[in-house]
Amino acid sequence: MLEKKADEMVEDILQVVNNDDNHHESVEEENLRILESLLKHIAENAKFYKVILTSKRSPIFTDRLFDLMAEIISAHQEKKEGAADHSKMPIQKDIAVWYGSAALIGTVISWLRDDMPYTPVYLARQISMLRAN
Repeated sequence: MLEKKADEMVEDILQVVNNDDNHHESVEEENLRILESLLKHIAENAKFYKVILTSKRSPIFTDRLFDLMAEIISAHQEKKEGAADHSKMPIQKDIAVWYGSAALIGTVISWLRDDMPYTPVYLARQISMLRAN
């Protein structure tokens, strides 16, 4: 039953992040829009996410969420690399994906634990500014 619920969670998140409203955005604008959509989805389903990510800490859900975030970040990292100036020394892709996934999930867990003191849009913009630095 937990496996089925974890699969449904992944499908819900995939629907949210793959809702492609604008094909004319920059990579940064697209990443912000996706992050805002993801955080809005989590806020709308806060009771569920708070239980599975903060109180129960079910490895089934956490592992699936980590794998999903890694896939999403990896895909967006590839887009960014395609549009970026390659004269800068790149960060190893797998390290960037591990770090990005862990940081995002850790931030979401803390946000939920603190009863979401910031709106999804505000939090998404703050996370985006951190990623830009």
